[in-house]
Amino acid sequence: MSTEKDWNQDQILKLIDLVQQSENIWNPSHKLYRNRIRRTDSINEIANILGVSQQEVDKKWKIVQSQFRREQHKVNSKKSGAGTDDNYSSAWYLYKPLSFLSDRNKPKPTRDTYNIQFIDNTTVEK
Repeated sequence: MSTEKDWNQDQILKLIDLVQQSENIWNPSHKLYRNRIRRTDSINEIANILGVSQQEVDKKWKIVQSQFRREQHKVNSKKSGAGTDDNYSSAWYLYKPLSFLSDRNKPKPTRDTYNIQFIDNTTVEK
């Protein structure tokens, strides 16, 4: 017998809002993101506010993130020869509330090392 929580739209939106406020849960560049204890504490705080278990919050958050990534991939993928009217636009009700995750996995800017010289163990850029 399953004791899984049935989430309604308002509860999911509340979960998203609370997670967005706890940047250490979702933002890899946050100073406490890699601190698992603090991240677990933040998830527990959200679970207490929502009146559910930490496992339910963790599970639902992973499901919502996964669906967002699939939707984002659909939005960003362009078919060869497709016009602007053919671009996919997400109608999923959680797409905009989760838009704060859009920049989460973008690569950091790189530095061109081709123009760097090493002179007497010191680095000098050209």
